[in-house]
Amino acid sequence: GEDQAADELLLEGIAAMKALDGDDHPRLLTQELTRAQIANTRTEWRKALEIVERLMPRALFVWGPDHADTLVIKATYASALTGLDRHDEAIDVLEDVLATSLRVFGDGHENTFVARNNLSVALMYEKRFVRAEEILRESLESLDGERDPVRVVLCELSLATALENLDRLEDSLVMYESAKSSLVELAGEAHPQTLVTLNNMAMLYIRLGRADEAVETARRVLELGEEHQPESRVNTFPFRSNLGRALRAA
Repeated sequence: GEDQAADELLLEGIAAMKALDGDDHPRLLTQELTRAQIANTRTEWRKALEIVERLMPRALFVWGPDHADTLVIKATYASALTGLDRHDEAIDVLEDVLATSLRVFGDGHENTFVARNNLSVALMYEKRFVRAEEILRESLESLDGERDPVRVVLCELSLATALENLDRLEDSLVMYESAKSSLVELAGEAHPQTLVTLNNMAMLYIRLGRADEAVETARRVLELGEEHQPESRVNTFPFRSNLGRALRAA
């Protein structure tokens, strides 16, 4: 298919670069990193892992351990490990990437934000919610005063999930409410991510024993989802199901 054709073109380009520049030219390393990232996207985890394992020693030799592209290679390696259910190893790699990013780029740098986000996702997948909360709060603190509301929303939504899984429901609701307000302002009440956030809030209201608010919120989510179909392409079945749950709890 198209993916296979793209991989073959990359291989042809890599072969030409090797003939021209040798095995360790930075352009060649970048092309091989692209192959690994494409393999991850196609869930070809073993292929990605093999590419990165061949690539890493050369990247360390050419760029060194602190170079941004070396850290991207490590993150790509962690993605492949995650795909192969080697989660503890992936987390160890991502912890290393974060530590290096903090040391080299600093707390507020984009690379450090990405490193924290990747690590928090891996931690929550493994249900390590305490460490995930720590990382996400660090992210929010690093974004304080920065005009990047999208990143703030991403952190708040992830933190809300972590807190809910830690049974800190009121704290979780605070994060959801803050994220929802920003989403409404940024994208509108009918945006798919806003609807998902409102839906999560409705379910949280049930857990908090606030059945009337659960029903009101769930009903609003369903109304908005149906009103803006099909252009929003939102699957409203979960919203209808959760409204039923809210009504039964009332």
